[in-house]
Parts: sequence; structure tokens; C-alpha cells
Amino acid sequence: IIFTVGRTGQVTPNAVLEPVRLMGSVISRATLHNEEYVKSKDIKKGDIVAIKKAGDVIPRVEYALVDRRDGTEEDFVMTSICPICGSNLVRKGEEASYYCVNEHCDANIIKAELSEDELKKFTPVAKELNSMGIPLVGLDVIGGQIIEINVTSPCYFIKEINAHFGCALEKEITNFILTSAAQKQEFSLIAD
Repeated sequence: IIFTVGRTGQVTPNAVLEPVRLMGSVISRATLHNEEYVKSKDIKKGDIVAIKKAGDVIPRVEYALVDRRDGTEEDFVMTSICPICGSNLVRKGEEASYYCVNEHCDANIIKAELSEDELKKFTPVAKELNSMGIPLVGLDVIGGQIIEINVTSPCYFIKEINAHFGCALEKEITNFILTSAAQKQEFSLIAD
């Protein structure tokens, strides 16, 4: 059993399975929904389980085959910390699920899409900040007005960019620096 964090911060237990074919696809993970679901179904770590595709799409564990237990199974224990950032999890009201409420957790980052008007308005700001040597910033915007400019931790900002765009910005930055340094060395050698 592993724990995953969804885009809302909800932490979900998932069964890691021996791959099995079900309704035309190979399933190797299935949702266990939440702690209450697992306990109500008496599902243990190491159980042989029956799975079903909910709505013919999402595989979920239906029940444990209790008669197949051999004594090596372990009781399920819900994690109390976020598997991504290590923050303590919280329950919201009467909900059965636990959530990571750390707004800086990589799992909670939501990419903001700018409208054409916002792009027109904020591109000059970005260019000005770049000219000042401040390339990595966050703009807090409310009602079309910039209310704050955040010079964020470059390491954290790079992680955000990588997560949003599926790139490896640190490699691109490293290559840029090395290429720039090599070009400067060439110029200084020529000037000498």
C-alpha cells in the first residue's frame, strides 16, 4: 500500500498489485479511497484482493480474499504525514479523507493560466524585472492589479516550473551558464 497526493491535496491509499489484465488494460495499482474504506473492508497489507473498475475506468479494491490469508498480512495504518513534503495531514470536518494543506507542497501546486489581456499587461513587467536581473519571481494578482512581487526561492521555483511544464529547468540553466562561461573564456583568450 502506497499513498498518493491528488491535486486538491487529498491523500489516498493505493494498493500496489501484481499486474493483472482487467477489461482490456493491465492494472498494477488500485484505489483504496480512504482509511475508513480500508478498515470497513478489512483490507490488510499483503492481502490477495478482488478489484473492479469503477465506472469502467478507475480500478479499486472491492474486498480482500480473507480465506487466502497466510498470516503474513499486516494491518493497514493510514499515514499521518504527506508523502510528498512531510507535512502533517489534516481531516476536513467530517470527511473521511486526509489532506496535505501545505500550500508549498509540490502536490498542491496549480498552474495558473494567464489570459491574453493578462499576458499583454504583465509581459512588460516581466521584461523590466529581467532587465534588473530578477528572472524568477511570482506575481500576486487580484482584480487585474499586481499587489505583490515575490522573489521566491530559486530552487523551489525551479521545482514548480519542472512540475508544471514537464521539463528539467536546472539542466537548461546549467547548460546556459556553462555555455556562457565558455564563450566568455573564448573572448578573454582572444582579447589577451
